[in-house]
Amino acid sequence: MDVGVAPYPSSANFYFSPLKVYEYMAAARPVVASQVGQLEKLIEPEVTGLLVPPGDVAALAAGLERIQREPELGSRLGQAARAQVLRNHTWDGAVRRILELARLQL
Repeated sequence: MDVGVAPYPSSANFYFSPLKVYEYMAAARPVVASQVGQLEKLIEPEVTGLLVPPGDVAALAAGLERIQREPELGSRLGQAARAQVLRNHTWDGAVRRILELARLQL
């Protein structure tokens, strides 16, 4: 797989588990995703992935084509995404954040 895709329509009460997106990112794959729900907080545009308007098929296709045309962009996004997941979204990272919070409360 060269790119992870998470296309979603616009919805007022949108909620889902972004587990597959975390997996794409952990595998150092660039992600093209709809700008909805938790994805807006997880993916930093142009840094850890590409966000497109929800339900916009043309924008989704353009994002995928961009990754294909610019392999160095895909590589950079994938590496940054993996680093973010390893830094913030592992069991070790969760424990580190809990310990940091506990120190603040002491």
